[in-house]
Amino acid sequence: MSQPLSVEEGRPKVTQPRRQRDFIDRAFKTATVIHVRARGRWLYTPGEHHGPEGHATYPAPDSYPIPGANIPGGVLLARIGEEGPPQLVGRGRRLVADRFGTLHFRINDDILSDNEGYVTVEVRVEPPSP
Repeated sequence: MSQPLSVEEGRPKVTQPRRQRDFIDRAFKTATVIHVRARGRWLYTPGEHHGPEGHATYPAPDSYPIPGANIPGGVLLARIGEEGPPQLVGRGRRLVADRFGTLHFRINDDILSDNEGYVTVEVRVEPPSP
């Protein structure tokens, strides 16, 4: 189940994607510049709480949305649109919408039901250039 994310241009919006939910939503136009900051603690592997930057020791296996030896398990991800590629966000990132679509957030994990905690995500949209 998703929660709508209402963001006015130039004003930050804070939301908390829970550890057991998939993506949080808000639609953006192509070329929109989006600034994301995140903080908090969540757990995706037993006994190992960490922040939105992901786990320092455990890389993401092939079953995760973004796998790889240099990709942390449990890192905060974003994607724009249903078909957009997932992108690493961690503690923060500047995104440019490469397509019209909904902005989604989630943890880089394959099983969401056994996680705990949350991170708080602040989204700020740059006002369009005149």
